[in-house]
Amino acid sequence: MIYILRNSQQFGPYDENTLLTYVNSGQILIQDRARDSVTNEVTTVGKVLKRGGLKPCVAQSGGLMSQLRQIGKELIVPASSLRQHQWLQDKRLLMLIFTEAPFPLSWVGYVLGVGVTEELAKALPVYFLARRAREPLIPQTLVFYGLMSGIAFGVFEGVQYQTQVNIKLDYSSAYFLNVARLTSLPFLHAIWCGIAGYFISFAQLYPKYRKALYFLAIAVPAFLHGTYDTFCGSLPGMIVALPVTLIGVVLLMTYLRKSADYQSHLRH
Repeated sequence: MIYILRNSQQFGPYDENTLLTYVNSGQILIQDRARDSVTNEVTTVGKVLKRGGLKPCVAQSGGLMSQLRQIGKELIVPASSLRQHQWLQDKRLLMLIFTEAPFPLSWVGYVLGVGVTEELAKALPVYFLARRAREPLIPQTLVFYGLMSGIAFGVFEGVQYQTQVNIKLDYSSAYFLNVARLTSLPFLHAIWCGIAGYFISFAQLYPKYRKALYFLAIAVPAFLHGTYDTFCGSLPGMIVALPVTLIGVVLLMTYLRKSADYQSHLRH
């Protein structure tokens, strides 16, 4: 018989077949710690099932669009919290804020060509860490990993631009772009990947919604990223680009503030 250990609490005991049923329904995770009632060995649920020759298959709660409807708009765009200006209470991230193709074709190109590609590249290390974790990781932890992955990507990209692109420009332009590439832009990459980490954490905690949550992990930051890139190249365009940066910060702050409410919603 197997006991499940989660958040300093113990549940069970369960036999392996019952454990498989709970895993397939999304109530127990394969990363949850498991203790053998006889030997007291502590391992993971996934390893217990593997030793028993049992292969979990989490039942998905419908297709992509069905899952998005069940998750609800409030998880993606927390309108009620934004209208109440709750994000203004947290100043930590707010303190850090300071094309040839016609629109909207340029916007589509930036979102799908740049946003999706770069956000996917940044999110892959976060996804790998989440999948390899020995126990389920809370949203705050994966947001932190996302911030680190985004900063690393932004700095690497900035150095590449310095040595390959900006070096060909005049001194004033090169200086301005070098400063931007190594200060504000890595911060933006961090925010966008932090959002990806947030949804990846929910996909691990609530696997029956993982199609929709993995989709949102790339779609939301790619939308922000592509929209920013579309308009940031000109002074008039910055009227749109700068609010987009603020929206990303506010969204991440609101997501973290409301994470307990969102977990309760997905749990039921």
